[in-house]
Amino acid sequence: ALVVTYDMAAVTKRVLPSDTLIGHRVLADGKPLYTRLPTQDSDLITMRQPISDGTGGFLTGLQLELEVSVPRQHYLQPATNAVLDVAVLGLLLTLVAIGIAYALGITISRPILLLRQRVA
Repeated sequence: ALVVTYDMAAVTKRVLPSDTLIGHRVLADGKPLYTRLPTQDSDLITMRQPISDGTGGFLTGLQLELEVSVPRQHYLQPATNAVLDVAVLGLLLTLVAIGIAYALGITISRPILLLRQRVA
């Protein structure tokens, strides 16, 4: 019989991305094999998924799970930036529309006021 041992912590450390904002935990039957906490540990979004190769191979039999933790602010930053950009653009376009409406109002009302003064 041939017994093969894996250093799952070393394999996991080499395979997973090394971004310090993202935390990883690899669990086998609920017991942590590898843990790297994110640098910001407040208000985290955490998701856990089973690791399997889809073919029913040896990874499925190990019952491994990957848990990823990301700070909510880091995850939502692109959406926040997009909303802020749209809000600034909307404000700018509103100010331009008010300026154009004011100019048109002055242009249209002057002849009417002049006619009223001449009639009176």
